[in-house]
Amino acid sequence: AAAAAAAAADPLSALTQATLASQNRQERRLYVGNLSPAMAAPVLEQFINTCLASCLTGAGIELPTGCPNAVLSTWIAPAGSYAFVEMATKECAVIAMGLTGIEFMGQALKISRPNNYTAEAR
Repeated sequence: AAAAAAAAADPLSALTQATLASQNRQERRLYVGNLSPAMAAPVLEQFINTCLASCLTGAGIELPTGCPNAVLSTWIAPAGSYAFVEMATKECAVIAMGLTGIEFMGQALKISRPNNYTAEAR
């Protein structure tokens, strides 16, 4: 009942959740390696979101309703050398992989599927 009330109060989030549920999380996750040791999750998210904003517009891809950014969440490893980034859609993930090699904070980022990604997920 509480979930239904929340969905009724904010129909955009319910729509966004339905869109995200229709896409496998594994299809939306990326590995980002070769990070600067001083990297913080919000800084990485802002960089990727900024890069993808023009890429998505150029490709004619819109983010799901209720998702203001391409990046949903970021987890940076304790050592700080790599991160896992969850994108809003699988299309965002595919476009973001095209950014591999881009320089950020003096490092050429490596952006790819995680090692546990399987072709069956596609």
